[in-house]
Amino acid sequence: MKTADVHVGESYLVRVPQRLPYDRYPPGDTERSVRMHWLRFISSGEEFELTVTEPPQADGEHLVAGLIVKPHSGVRVQLTDDQAEGLSLPPGVGYVVRGSLEDLAGTRVELMSATPMTVPVRWLRPVDAARSGGEPETADQRPTVA
Repeated sequence: MKTADVHVGESYLVRVPQRLPYDRYPPGDTERSVRMHWLRFISSGEEFELTVTEPPQADGEHLVAGLIVKPHSGVRVQLTDDQAEGLSLPPGVGYVVRGSLEDLAGTRVELMSATPMTVPVRWLRPVDAARSGGEPETADQRPTVA
């Protein structure tokens, strides 16, 4: 996909290559940079939808920022000191409850989460592109300039 074809507010299918050259995506010195670096490697070979929030820059690596929006039922609740005391837990420790959110019938309730992600424009495809149906992209490719 070309940088001129990418628009803020639209969703695209991201196809992360199977192999990513480490030297092209080194972690930076900020916490966000390191987190994004490892998310890319953990996601290698995957496909997901990304809604673009920032347009790609015409110069440089042709990166686009966006959000991955997907459903989940996982919850994490931090207990207050009063709640911990009500459960006869020692005070001042701090407690967290993790699990799945379900209704009284036992059906999982889906919540939406948005995870920020920055990816190269060359990984984007139109959403209607067949998922995993075509030739898999095994290696990272250089950008296509508009």
